[in-house]
Order: sequence, then structure tokens, then C-alpha cells
Amino acid sequence: MNRNNEAEYGVVAGCLMSAKVLDICENLKVKADWFYDPIAREVYSASLAVRGMGGEVDVITVASWLRDKGTLDVVGGIDGLMSVIEGHPIPDISEYHIGIVRSAYYKRYIRSVLAECEKLLGDPSYGPEVVAEETLGELETMFGEDRTQEKGLSSGVAEGIQQWEDIAAKKSNALKTGVSFIDRALGGIPRRSLVIVSGQKGSSKTTLVRQIAEGACKLGRRVAVRSLEQSVDQISQAILGSVAGITVSSMNVEPEGQDEKDARAMKLKRVREASKEIMGWNLVLDDRVSTVGEFRAWAKKQAREGAELIILDYIQRLLPDHGAKYSSQEEHVRAASTVLYEVSKTTGVPIIAVASENRAGQIRSSGQAEYDAWAIIQIKRTTEDTFGEYDPFENPCYVAWWEKARFAPSHYNIPLYWHYGRLIEKEDWEERKSRSLFAPGG
Repeated sequence: MNRNNEAEYGVVAGCLMSAKVLDICENLKVKADWFYDPIAREVYSASLAVRGMGGEVDVITVASWLRDKGTLDVVGGIDGLMSVIEGHPIPDISEYHIGIVRSAYYKRYIRSVLAECEKLLGDPSYGPEVVAEETLGELETMFGEDRTQEKGLSSGVAEGIQQWEDIAAKKSNALKTGVSFIDRALGGIPRRSLVIVSGQKGSSKTTLVRQIAEGACKLGRRVAVRSLEQSVDQISQAILGSVAGITVSSMNVEPEGQDEKDARAMKLKRVREASKEIMGWNLVLDDRVSTVGEFRAWAKKQAREGAELIILDYIQRLLPDHGAKYSSQEEHVRAASTVLYEVSKTTGVPIIAVASENRAGQIRSSGQAEYDAWAIIQIKRTTEDTFGEYDPFENPCYVAWWEKARFAPSHYNIPLYWHYGRLIEKEDWEERKSRSLFAPGG
């Protein structure tokens, strides 16, 4: 019998002879899986079960529990239990001895993870980034912070009250987006949440999520954007235009005549000034095509590197993983939504995902995504003068519709106007209009 087995038998023998040893094990959250020897594992599991039912843990009660379970023979019957004690009469078991058991378990676990890593590396359908993230994820599960540990009601109530007190004192840990109508309605985006922004083509849903990224960055947050819709250059130019107060379209047309050239020179000056502010933002942009698994790996990497908000544009464009076979687009989107939800829950970083809608105004293949989302914001472009003065060519009017919002009002709308790459509320639009901030052509 090696040193590790000696330690395992010593710990379980101590549990059978001393309640203090079992107390130490429970305080250290020792699990039955830590024991490699099947007898030690069975005895320890039975000891926890007996204590859990309020019984005194000793050879007789453990033997009775194993007999009822039908596994007494696994430990060699009563004689086997007695031999465990007789062979290891050391009731004064300490954290040191339990540490030997834990260390041996961790080493076995790491070997198994590395073996699985080696197996995946031999599979051409898995890219190295995915293999690395899966391996790191498994190790993080074992050694990282336990973000999903069970909590009792009293703990949850205390934390809930503290959160409300923080909000009252304006110390909420919910992520502020810098977009007034979203922060006002939702109080910001809480950790471990998935928010979906949906809309039909031309509804400016991408504009809104980019605006959220800008607002969060201005507030000093680190934001990571994975765009399957636009290139990094296109996103960067849109941000420049938004901050400088010009339209990208006006910059993409060659100027004709001296007046236009002079106007272009002024706009370029504003763009250069805007770039000084943007360069200080902590914004990560990535426009690579991605499978569901590759996005999961990328998102977890961004979370580890300090991202406080992750944005995906858009969910239906995530490709199936290599070798994955889905019977329908809805099944594929369901898998993608599940991954987004899981990443947000395990890392604590909120995720905003853009989703496209069909002509009926429904999110495409959205069953699971609608269920997973903490909030769904639909952006609709109006076709009539619903909210006051409106020009469908120069100032198209939109509506932000809260389709779903947990712990917040839903099914109400906010009128919005497009203004140089941003969606702004009616009051802001009218105020800007009164100050003649609508330069011709942007």
C-alpha cells in the first residue's frame, strides 16, 4: 500500500472513530471522489450519508447504511470495516493528512485532463484554440473561484438587501451602458446575464450595441466585441463618426468642388480630435468568423483578461462546431444560446447578443434564446409619424421595445431618433435640433 492509500485509509478510519475528523473533512469540503481506493471512497460516502441523516458515525451505523444500500460486500463486510480501523488506529487525523489525499486527487485529475487534451489534439475537427480553452476551462473548474457555489436562503436574502442598499447609495455593481434609456429602465446590466438586441434589417440594432460599447468604454469599462457582421475597420469608422458627430456615408464620397473639400477638411479635423478620446478606450474588436465553440473559447479568454462586457453581433451567424450535426437552424441557435448563457453564468461577465428577426418581427430560430435572455430589446423602425416630427430620409424614427425584462417593466416602448450613428431619445433630438446640430450631410 502506497503513501496515498495509507492517507486515505487513515482519514476514513479517523471519520469512523472521531466526529472531530469528520468535522474537519466537511469544513475542508472533502468529497468522496477524492478517494482513489474504492473501499475508502465507499466508507467516506457512507459516513457523510449517516451524518446527513442525523446519526452517529461509527462502524455499526456505517455498516448498517452500506447493508441497506447493498454495498457492504464492497468493503469486505463488517470484518473489512474493522480492518480499516485496526490497520490505522490514528484518530488524531489533521489537515495535513487530508492534504495528502487532496493532492493525490488533484494530480489524477490533471492527468485525466491532459489525456483528454491529447485526444482532442489528434482530432482534426478541433482547432488548437478550442482545445486550449476546453483544457483551461476544466482546470479552472477545479482550481478557479467557485462562482456557482450553493447558497442558503439567508445568505441570498442578505446579499439581496446589500445589493439594494448599494443601488440606493449609487454603488450598484450592475454594468452601466452609458445609454440613458437602457440604464434608466434596467438599472444597468447585471452580472451573469444575457441580453438580446433584436430587429429586422435596417433597424439599427448593430448601431445600438455599438453605442452601448461606446458608453461602457467612456465609463472606464473593458469591452470585447466579436462582430460576424462588420469588419474591424467598419466598426472603427462608425465609432469615429459617432464620436465626431459626422456620418460615415458622407466621408466615403469623394468631395467635389472647393466648398466640399473645405467641409471635408473640417470633418477630418473633428475625426482626429475624436480619435484622441477613442484611443484611451479599453475596447477589443474581433471580426473573425467563428464557430459556437470558438466563440466560447474567445469569450472565456476575454473574461479572464478582464472584459466587463462581451458583445456578439450576431448570434445566428455563429457557425456550427466542426462535426456538429443539427437537424434545423433552430437547433443550432439553441446550442449557441446555451453557450452564451453558460459563459455569462460561469464567468460573471454579461453578454449582449444581436439577433435578426423575420418579416413578422419574430427573432429567427429563437425559442431557447428567448428563454435564456435576461432581457430582450427589440428595435423597430417606424413607418409613420408616431412620435412627432420625423423625416424617413434624414431623421428616421425608431422604437426600442422591451419584449422581455426580468425584474423590470416589459412591453413598453421608447421613441428614438438616429443622430450621427447613435439612437437618441426624442427630447435629446429636439434639443440638438434647436441648437442647429444637424449639419447638412453630417
